[in-house]
Amino acid sequence: AAARRIYVQRSADDGVTWATAVEITSQVRGTGWRWYATGPGHGGVLTAGPHAGRIVVPANHSKPPASGDDGTEAKYSGCHLIYSDDGGLTWQIGATSSNPNGDVNEGENSLTVLGDGETLYASCRCESDSQPGNRADAVSADGGATRARHYRPQCTIRTPIFQGSLLTLADGRLLY
Repeated sequence: AAARRIYVQRSADDGVTWATAVEITSQVRGTGWRWYATGPGHGGVLTAGPHAGRIVVPANHSKPPASGDDGTEAKYSGCHLIYSDDGGLTWQIGATSSNPNGDVNEGENSLTVLGDGETLYASCRCESDSQPGNRADAVSADGGATRARHYRPQCTIRTPIFQGSLLTLADGRLLY
């Protein structure tokens, strides 16, 4: 089967028209990743700090299974960020989390830029039989290149195990 391809498109007129899609698969898909999806939801643009102007997009993937596994197990799920420092012309893979240990099982990553304009907060689906709650969260203070804190179970959010969305309000409050 053909590998899933990842594209970016631009609009210069608030979405009235769109430029031709440009494939960025080789820039944003890790070697050996099977499933790949951006989002769900939206990315963000950093407005302050050393990475001001950086576009950051949440994504998720699955790693190859261990010998003997059929690969459908949630433990092969992972999340990552992709980012661009040139307005979306070129992209690279940033913070990546894939822990095939059956514990957090990150998937369907979402993010928001916090009120300081330079810190990213990410929340993802957490499929785990051993952890409380069904969301996990992480923080990045370097523009999405790495995580200041690995995904950890966020037991104060109770929701079905599926995608979620995040939004930072002007007063700094965070909505899930």
